[in-house]
Amino acid sequence: MFRTKWRAKLSIAAGALAALMFCAPALGKTAIVTQETPACTSWAGWHEWVLASLRPKGARFNKFCPTSIDKGTKVEVIEADNGEGAATIRWRNKTWYTHADRLGD
Repeated sequence: MFRTKWRAKLSIAAGALAALMFCAPALGKTAIVTQETPACTSWAGWHEWVLASLRPKGARFNKFCPTSIDKGTKVEVIEADNGEGAATIRWRNKTWYTHADRLGD
């Protein structure tokens, strides 16, 4: 009897832990874009955008950074700092990389 209850509690705890692990990434904070910013499909694409923006011609939209996010748009922040000033966000049901300093509360 005791062993059966213990197994049931253990399986409930394992199920709750699994649900928490799968739902936790979906729980992000909402931020508002303070300046128009590029939306890139990967961190490497965002990094290339930053390097290209330092050149005289500037950065251009390409297959890695196909669009930009307008000022005032609400986005969900998944990870606020991915290194070198990047942020991972969810916008229009896709994951994007953009400038972390252009996201406000």
